[in-house]
Amino acid sequence: MSHGWCMAENLALRMKDGRIVICGREKTMINISGNKAFSEEIESVLNKHKDI
Repeated sequence: MSHGWCMAENLALRMKDGRIVICGREKTMINISGNKAFSEEIESVLNKHKDI
C-alpha cells in the first residue's frame, strides 16, 4: 500500500468508454508477508474452479 493505493503492478489501459483492460504485469512474483507466489500459478488454479 502506498498513500491509500494498492501497488498491484498490473499494466492496464483505460478505454474511452471508461473500462479498464488489464494487458499484463510488470512482475509475476507476488510477495505476501515473505511468502512468494507466482501469478501464473494462482490464475491456473482459479481458472480450474467451476464457479469462476
